[in-house]
Amino acid sequence: MQIPYILGVLLVVYIAQAVLSLLQIQQIYRIIEQQKQTYQGKGYTLAVGNSRSSLRSLSKGVILVLVIDQGQIIQDFHLLEGFSVLSRMKRISKYAGKTIEDLSHILTTKNQKKALASAMEQICESTVC
Repeated sequence: MQIPYILGVLLVVYIAQAVLSLLQIQQIYRIIEQQKQTYQGKGYTLAVGNSRSSLRSLSKGVILVLVIDQGQIIQDFHLLEGFSVLSRMKRISKYAGKTIEDLSHILTTKNQKKALASAMEQICESTVC
């Protein structure tokens, strides 16, 4: 008797998860496109880094978007960090003007540092490190 009710609740939760995931992904792509339009053709490099959370460690997943100039000075920085699809990407303007090296010392969590390392790989592929 309660099985249809439980299945109905699970279906609603599943649909909500899918919709919220789609909205989160759209927000990330929107920010990336804004950064591309703002900094394109001006000698800047855009990089996106990510680090997934793991169920064993219960750590937050991280996605970061950063724009650096030719001197590896951060021009813009966005960070999404959280456990769920309710997390939103936030602009952190206090990191603008800092170097990548400074940022690697400022970021505190293991996943933040992994995401930065992922972004640095992209930067090294597109420029001379």
